Amino acid sequence: MKELLILTRFPPEYEPQRLAKAAKKRGIESEIVNYQDVQFGPGKIVLPRNLKLEYFDFVIPRSAAHHRKKSLLKEKVTLIEALPQKSVCLNKTTFLRWPKLGKIRQAEILRKYNLPTIPTLEKPIF
Repeated sequence: MKELLILTRFPPEYEPQRLAKAAKKRGIESEIVNYQDVQFGPGKIVLPRNLKLEYFDFVIPRSAAHHRKKSLLKEKVTLIEALPQKSVCLNKTTFLRWPKLGKIRQAEILRKYNLPTIPTLEKPIF
């Protein structure tokens, strides 16, 4: 059985749950892990629930965004770079190149190149 690790700051949200559901339809078991539950020590990374990075065939690290807390960006990059070679990190190149790329920044880039955006992000108002 193939295994998928979904790394996120918000496990109950729609997106990680939807990814897990879509994986299950393809016969892939998923584990959703909160970045904050991962322990980082010198030369080692410990996942919760006795999970091991080596178990996973696929990994999806979700955005480095944060909500009223530090982003853990350094730890997230360390974790991605520590993945075993057999693990396919589905968005590794993009994540490492733009680790803080959120929805609003994505919309700005799309608008800059005259590409369509979600209407609510065309002119965000705060």
